[in-house]
Amino acid sequence: MRSTVRFAIVPRSRDDDVSAHQRSTTRRVGTPDEAVRDAVALQLAGRFDEADAIYAAVLAVDATHFDSLHNLSLIRRYQGRLPEALSLTLRAREIRPGSAEVHDSLGSLLLRLNRPEEAVLCYQRAVALKPDFVKAYSNLAGALAALNRPREAIAQYRRALAHKPDYAEVQYYESLEHLRLGDFDQGWRQYEWRWLRQDAAAFRRNFVQPLWLGAESLAGKTILLHADQGLGCALQLVRYLPMVARAGANVILEVHRPLVRLLQQATDAAAVCARGDALPPFDRHCPLMSLPLAFGTTVETIPMEVPYLAAPPADLARWAELGAERGLMRIGLAWAGNKGHANDHNRSVPLRSLLPLLGLPGLRFVSLQKALRDGDETILDEANVPRLGEGLQDFADTAGLVSQLDLVISVDTAVAHLAGALAKPVWIMLPFSADWRWFLDRTDSPFYPTARLFRQTAIDDWDGVVASITAALESRDAD
Repeated sequence: MRSTVRFAIVPRSRDDDVSAHQRSTTRRVGTPDEAVRDAVALQLAGRFDEADAIYAAVLAVDATHFDSLHNLSLIRRYQGRLPEALSLTLRAREIRPGSAEVHDSLGSLLLRLNRPEEAVLCYQRAVALKPDFVKAYSNLAGALAALNRPREAIAQYRRALAHKPDYAEVQYYESLEHLRLGDFDQGWRQYEWRWLRQDAAAFRRNFVQPLWLGAESLAGKTILLHADQGLGCALQLVRYLPMVARAGANVILEVHRPLVRLLQQATDAAAVCARGDALPPFDRHCPLMSLPLAFGTTVETIPMEVPYLAAPPADLARWAELGAERGLMRIGLAWAGNKGHANDHNRSVPLRSLLPLLGLPGLRFVSLQKALRDGDETILDEANVPRLGEGLQDFADTAGLVSQLDLVISVDTAVAHLAGALAKPVWIMLPFSADWRWFLDRTDSPFYPTARLFRQTAIDDWDGVVASITAALESRDAD
């Protein structure tokens, strides 16, 4: 006789104002496998609470039900409840050690927990069990990349592509490893696969005007250059505008709204528009992140004339009092990027880790953070660090403030790119496996001559980064 499971589903309300106790409850009875089929459908539809309830009911009847354990672990991972997800996945692996999928899931959890060495072993086991497991090859490559082993990562991406050549995600991530190695010829060409990725919809444009990638003459043409990544990428790539203008083009620039006022007076664009605004007529278009490909950029030919941006005079004047201070080295701090960024857990530094810097004599720190996280306000107040970032309106305003400082210390976020574009000394705190644009092992940047890179030498070791910066500040080696 097959076991049955009875459980309740509380459907997701179509009216957010209806309280949970007012929602109807549906009763179902069936075998665990039948129940799990319903739960999987709910899970795929994003109705995680309802799927969660079914898996919990099944496990109450059969604590060894593999699919319930595995699928519930995926929900816990999505919810950010990583210790619970890990426990569930380990239980699933005990029950079915020959499942390639559970080894792949375990690897992804370990990677998210910053345990890439262990993740590599899990992914290797997954592809050994299932030699055509494309996703696991890609994940193995990602774990190797997290260990700063880009050539090995590329080899695994190639194995994935041998099974699925049109896998856009793999093509894109492989391109990042080529760029990190300085192989710009392969990297920039392969980077164009980004438009076929699932999450490209936010910046994909469907203009009737043709895409320009450097082949056709721009003489007498009007070209739209449009931001297709984040704020930092836009600040980094607007360096190409003078080159486009020198090619004979009339340039229209479309960027994120917080950048508009800064770029209106600091670039060679005839017009600067915010994304979503009406655009003037144009003949060609090119995403900003495709300009290195269009100009055949190599590491040696990166346009690195700085400054290529400048703060508007009114914004400089707003912060003139700060610039007039004498006797103290004025340092701006940006320790966290966008909280929603997929890699925020690696690239942002807990403010408490920076306390050894804040007590150094002869320095005046100011906060450039626009958004503070829990506990930050108390730390800043106790260290007597003015919270200037909270009053910044846009990047023109930020540029005015940064221009009055002697040094910026920042994580890999838009503030670092702004300081570099303004030719201000900027010290950039990087995680163990940094973004491609900072390459491997370098302490300088071919994109920003005034930048100095401080890298983690071990995963999560911000203390080592802070110790290196502290030593440099104590010696006043801020040039």
